[in-house]
Amino acid sequence: MMRFALAWSESLVSVTSVAGLVIFFSVFVGILIWLATRSRKQVDRWSRLPLKDNDEASSENS
Repeated sequence: MMRFALAWSESLVSVTSVAGLVIFFSVFVGILIWLATRSRKQVDRWSRLPLKDNDEASSENS
């Protein structure tokens, strides 16, 4: 009985680790695809945001 439970838990760990890797990789690739489809102007605006003051950034969003 204990061997069965131990073998089942080992297979469960294997399945969940593979599922976690697949989910992580899918999200990572999805984010890369999403970023690749953004316009260059929008990406340039995002890259300047950390350097702007709060009032400049809020006026640009309006």
